[in-house]
Amino acid sequence: MSVVSFEFLGFLAALAVVYYVLPMRVRKWALLAGSAAFWLLCGWQGAAYLTAETLLIWGCARLMGRFSERRGVCRALLIGGMVTVFGAMVLMKALSQLQALPDGLLVPIGLSYFTVQSVGYLIDVYRGKVAPEKNYAKVLLFAGFFPQMTQGPITTWKQLMPQLDSPHRLSPNGFVSGVFLMAWGFFKKLVIADRLMPAVSVLVAAAQELPGWLVLATAAMYAIVLYADFSGGIDIIRGAAEMLGIDLPENFRRPFFAASIADYWRRWHISLGAWMRDYVFYPFALTRPVSRMSKALKKKAGTHIARALPAALGRQAVAVLLSIVVMLGCFVGFGGAKLRAKYDTVKNGFTTGVAADSGYALNEELTTRLNTAANIITTASNTLGADSTEVQTAQTALDSFSACLGAVQSDGKIHAPDSLSVYTGGRMHMLYQSNETLGTAIGQLYAKLQEQAADPMKMGAVQGQYSQFNSAQTIISNLHYNDAVQSYQKDVGGFPASVLGKLFGIQEVELFA
Repeated sequence: MSVVSFEFLGFLAALAVVYYVLPMRVRKWALLAGSAAFWLLCGWQGAAYLTAETLLIWGCARLMGRFSERRGVCRALLIGGMVTVFGAMVLMKALSQLQALPDGLLVPIGLSYFTVQSVGYLIDVYRGKVAPEKNYAKVLLFAGFFPQMTQGPITTWKQLMPQLDSPHRLSPNGFVSGVFLMAWGFFKKLVIADRLMPAVSVLVAAAQELPGWLVLATAAMYAIVLYADFSGGIDIIRGAAEMLGIDLPENFRRPFFAASIADYWRRWHISLGAWMRDYVFYPFALTRPVSRMSKALKKKAGTHIARALPAALGRQAVAVLLSIVVMLGCFVGFGGAKLRAKYDTVKNGFTTGVAADSGYALNEELTTRLNTAANIITTASNTLGADSTEVQTAQTALDSFSACLGAVQSDGKIHAPDSLSVYTGGRMHMLYQSNETLGTAIGQLYAKLQEQAADPMKMGAVQGQYSQFNSAQTIISNLHYNDAVQSYQKDVGGFPASVLGKLFGIQEVELFA
């Protein structure tokens, strides 16, 4: 369920009414029930995955509380829990991108966000910052609070759980503020991001032919699209939570006005930066090598340098790491959008034709072959008889050709019958073979009609149909569809295009040959 859909707005409105009508003592359970309903509406697989993951995290945290005096056991529980949930997340995403997930299994919505948030809770328990929660339902609500499921922001147990655990009275000012924040988010998402994205996609597809200044302008537009899309979604989420009395942290603070890389990460995806600081930078700063470096620097360069340099290295390391992640994300997104545009252009060339063919299209000419062949067979059946060998051969060829053409037109949703076992290869190759077979069969049938035709008028009509049938084949032979496909295959055949193609589920486009 998308946060910009009418379904989400209706769901939020219904939950808000139920939440404020119920007695104060049960309102937090209304949030849990509402969140559970949201997970189920998004897919039972995601709900099951979230339940299993939070059960594992809750169990590891409880065991840490029981064995709190045995740091080795707690460390093993921490590492085991983190490896399991992060490993499952990476595996799910990788299989999804490679289109290798079992039928019916989908990647849960918000997988990255609730995994990171759950791991943060487990680390806090290990550090002794929070006590292990006895009530599993509270851990489930913390990890799966429904507004955060799609885009975050990432919160800690101390930030969010006290708010979820406390009943909230209806605050008119807070409710109205949430509505306005959601409206601003909708404006950024629907008016700015969604309106600019089609133009960006077109420009990206034609980037090689654009002047340099327009390429730079396209890159700037793409950055605006990313910001408006992401921050708009976050504003909708924060506004929805604020309507229920929950204050989620700000995630964007004018990032394009940053004075440095470190300042940029204090403004862009703030919750992720805070998570990286608390759970990556601080552990890095407390490692033995860094501690030894600090001691050495203290002796040689003084206390100030000993304190400042490791901290600066840690901050820069995190900033660089996040920058690499973002640059890779932009590269993947930008490159993937370009590949997708090329793929769509070439794939649609079957139906709409390519630019070099001046309006002629492979699908249209093949359909002409299909219709004229059917008319010829109908006339031949009346003249020669339905039991004629030539008529039966032509009808079989026509049925096979029709099945192959239907499978290509429907992108494989129509399955070819078993009678096509004589053809090999992909759908386009089978279509090519069946077209050749149909041409031979109709040619033999027409020759037979010429031998036995007794009605010149009827034969004249057949001659006209046969002329159209052959004319369509002549046009097909001169089309540039295969040239366009070969050019596309050349563009996407090497690294990194081949990898991006797999990530974005871009399939191979077959030659009509």
